[in-house]
Amino acid sequence: MQGHLYYQNCKSDSKWLISFVTLILLLEFGHAAATAQSVWWATITIADMTIKPGNGYAIAMCTLYSAVTTALVKVYYINRVRQLSTKTWPAVIGWLLAAIDAGLALAVSYEAFLDVPREPNNFNLEREWGWLISASLSTGAAMDFLIAAAMVYYLRRFSGMTMKHSADLLNRLLIWTIETGLLTSVASIAALICFHTMEFNYIWFAVYLPLAKLYSNAVLASLNARPARRQRLGMVQHSTESSPIRFASRRSLTNSSVSNSSDDPEFKEE
Repeated sequence: MQGHLYYQNCKSDSKWLISFVTLILLLEFGHAAATAQSVWWATITIADMTIKPGNGYAIAMCTLYSAVTTALVKVYYINRVRQLSTKTWPAVIGWLLAAIDAGLALAVSYEAFLDVPREPNNFNLEREWGWLISASLSTGAAMDFLIAAAMVYYLRRFSGMTMKHSADLLNRLLIWTIETGLLTSVASIAALICFHTMEFNYIWFAVYLPLAKLYSNAVLASLNARPARRQRLGMVQHSTESSPIRFASRRSLTNSSVSNSSDDPEFKEE
């Protein structure tokens, strides 16, 4: 649904952005297929086995799709932080942390694939590489929090310099940013808690599975919300221009800040 809305309403986006969205949708489709196969495997294929394996290729594929999807979405949001801050160093730090986060996630996926032929081995992956899984989930949650905090910080700077209606729009963006950042962070923390309290079953992985969907849906929803926000901003601009009092400098600042922060993320060519 989100993909259909994007292609219907955002045809004027740059080719690279359309390609980015297409890649996210392809990864989401692959993740959905791997998730369905994992559920079938866990509930039907191995249901009658006395000694059940703790890992399978479908599960390993889920970790791979999730690692790539979350890495792309985080890089996307870090670039938005760069646009909001108009500085390079916050993005450089963010990209370095994202590279570490992606490396940990891909390492978990790699070890998951290596572990499949050894099954059943009494959850050896969780026993031997539990620290790596914990590090990946913890780093992911920390990254989500830091990205959300950075976006809130720079959006707050704009909200104090804009007119009332535009400030209301920025406040909506603040709420959206906090909600999406907290949602993915809480999901990662929940998976981490379940992993440590119920390590030798599939509960923690069931909590982990929706993470990739949360990331992809968050970025697609933000892109699909742009037409409504542009329309709202256009109404604000129209009412301002019809006023006998001119706010040229303030309106210029408002237009620049809102266009860069209202989830209109066509990365600028520099």
